[in-house]
Amino acid sequence: MSSCAKILGKIVFWKPTGNPRAVAFFTAAQQRQINRLQNQQTILVTGGAGYIGSQTVVELLNAGYDVTVFDNFCNSQPEVLARVARISGKLPTLVQGDIGDSALVSQLLATHRPRAVVNFAAESHVDRSIHGPGEFIQTNIVGTFNLLESVRGYWQQLPQAMDCRGAEPLAMTDKVTKDS
Repeated sequence: MSSCAKILGKIVFWKPTGNPRAVAFFTAAQQRQINRLQNQQTILVTGGAGYIGSQTVVELLNAGYDVTVFDNFCNSQPEVLARVARISGKLPTLVQGDIGDSALVSQLLATHRPRAVVNFAAESHVDRSIHGPGEFIQTNIVGTFNLLESVRGYWQQLPQAMDCRGAEPLAMTDKVTKDS
């Protein structure tokens, strides 16, 4: 929760930082941007037209999120998103592309400004991994690394109030049980 005051003729907003001696100050324009980002509920789902990705997209849309699907359709078809729309009653935004394209991923993040990113983009057919392991390495290792680097760059440019470093995870466990 932020508060506001007039300091040196400017309206500023502040938010406690966790350190009782430190306070983060924001101008009114920065606070408007922070409020807009905090109210934004866009989720980016890479590989969102695949089997697991499309099921996740349906659930996110049904939960009230705006969803942007980023997919290159190497393991899926664009028609899947029409079925997603029939099931959920909402059509996700589609951007066709590859997670290995860092420039496109960065542009996508800057344009759609997602609150979260869920990655399902992967080469998954074992038979193809035997005959062409290079594709797997490019997508599953290099592509995922490029995606993570782009997301890290995006998160680092967000206003401090939106910075997720130090946030508590929603759920975490170090135990795996038979029922897990």
